[in-house]
Amino acid sequence: YYVFNAGEVVAQEGSIGGHFFVSDTDGLKIQLGGCLVGTITKNQVFGESALLEQCPRSVSVVSARSSVGVWAADGRLFRRAVQGAVMSQIADNRLFLDSVSLLADLSTRALDTVCDASTVQVVDVGECPAWMGRETSHIYFVKSGKLRVTASV
Repeated sequence: YYVFNAGEVVAQEGSIGGHFFVSDTDGLKIQLGGCLVGTITKNQVFGESALLEQCPRSVSVVSARSSVGVWAADGRLFRRAVQGAVMSQIADNRLFLDSVSLLADLSTRALDTVCDASTVQVVDVGECPAWMGRETSHIYFVKSGKLRVTASV
């Protein structure tokens, strides 16, 4: 946990990121090339892009006032946690796709390709993921819950 005073730099534009941050208070400003472009409020995360993409920080984050609190997590641990979550999601998706009879005749490689291209979409009650007559580039499989299909003429 770190506490910053007014004007202190939390993350420097162009530097290599070593931490992932969560703001514990309001009072952080985002600067690009020294110009104010936004603010970070309490409970917002920042610094993840530089860690995930392994590139220099795209903006600076500077304390706008005294006693600004920030939680920081080591970047290596953050990357490991994200990679673990992604691998778990991929394994879960693959297990589900293995149960879809429509895909039963696909080779392991083809099923892996479908899995890699798949995303999970949560659909709320009353929401329509697809409409009759509207072009789509997706195929939907119901992983859990129920889907009601209706058609109106």
